[in-house]
Amino acid sequence: MNVIMEEHITKTLIESPFSFWETIFLFAMISALMQLIIAYSKEKGKNLAQKEDLVEITNKIKETEMKFTDQTENLKSQLALLANVKSEIYSIERDAIIGFNEKLYQWISHILQHQKVECNNDIDLYINKMDDLYDKEQASEALLELFIDDEIIINNIRKISGYIYNMQIEKNSFYTS
Repeated sequence: MNVIMEEHITKTLIESPFSFWETIFLFAMISALMQLIIAYSKEKGKNLAQKEDLVEITNKIKETEMKFTDQTENLKSQLALLANVKSEIYSIERDAIIGFNEKLYQWISHILQHQKVECNNDIDLYINKMDDLYDKEQASEALLELFIDDEIIINNIRKISGYIYNMQIEKNSFYTS
């Protein structure tokens, strides 16, 4: 095989219209050009691969940013909702405290007021209103107890309600006897 190749190269060099050095120079130029084209193609392929890698990395970064942004927005939304719920609970708690005080005051005021009664119907109305005010006070007290964790305060509220209820019983017995 080598012999055939050497004969072909020799024949080509002899039959060439160029001188020996021109032919060698031409082969060297063609060889250098081929090496340059191969190196250029490799570099171009490497750059293209790096560019594709860069695009893939950029896409992953953007995807991660989107997930992070979505999670952040979700957390902000939950935090805002939690803040609104907490604010609403404080508002309900405040209303429960105010409502209890109002109902307690109305009940006490009705019991302590000197009622001029002229007939049994007036007595019944007075007692029914006392019972109604007592029921309202008890409902507001139950709501208040949902928000108060201090047993001492709760027990004191119950004692006060008990004292007032005893006053109501005495007042009822005064009118019914």
